[in-house]
Amino acid sequence: MNNHYIYFYLDPRKRGKFCYKNIDFCFLYEPFYVGQGIKKRLYSHLNHAKKPIKIKHPLYQKIRKILRNKFTPIIIRNIDNLSKQEANDFETLFIRSIGRIAKGGQLCNLTDGGEGSEGYKHTNKAKLKIKKNNSHYWLGKVKTAEVKLKISISRRLNPIAGFTGKHHTKKTKLQCGLARKGKRFTTEQKEKLKGRKPKNALWWKVISPEGEIFILHGLAKLCEQNNLRQGHLWSVANKNRQHHKHWKCEKLFYKYEL
Repeated sequence: MNNHYIYFYLDPRKRGKFCYKNIDFCFLYEPFYVGQGIKKRLYSHLNHAKKPIKIKHPLYQKIRKILRNKFTPIIIRNIDNLSKQEANDFETLFIRSIGRIAKGGQLCNLTDGGEGSEGYKHTNKAKLKIKKNNSHYWLGKVKTAEVKLKISISRRLNPIAGFTGKHHTKKTKLQCGLARKGKRFTTEQKEKLKGRKPKNALWWKVISPEGEIFILHGLAKLCEQNNLRQGHLWSVANKNRQHHKHWKCEKLFYKYEL
């Protein structure tokens, strides 16, 4: 698919006329990075540089230095509608023409271009290292109620987040069913699940067939005692069914006051 493009990062602190051999245009600010990608790839470096976990990379160090000086890198999307191979060729041409820092030039690129990271998979050792580094940020910290609410709203409004607004196909449902067929929880697992109380469990208002009202934090115990299914009560609460064995249910996002 011809959905690749070439982009440049320019230093807003260094204005001038920057022309290079084999490039038929000039820059008004000094370029310090050349890349190629698809979708929103061109913004990924800036976003990574802003993260609290400092990645040791010449490009991110350069971006952070520009940000500390109260400037923002200029990002230019230059050539569009390229195939992967065309994008590799253009990237290689621009990097060699401008020159990398390692070879006496001014670009923060670590290679001469053309390789990219598309299809790359981290080793298990690298994955563990990334996990360890990322876990340090939230170590000992607790998200405030305001932050949790913002995350919740963002995930509900963004159709890309998680599985919101999506549905499994019949084929996928069948595969999931076959994968779980015959599997049973061990006695030890069942005991652990009984004693576990989810931190984020909702409060529920459940009405029995006799009209008795229950205010509960989680549905597991009630379902076990009355031979009910949590999934069906969820469907009742979501108004996808009228009742489950004549039991009615609704969600309470706060502690119910009698």
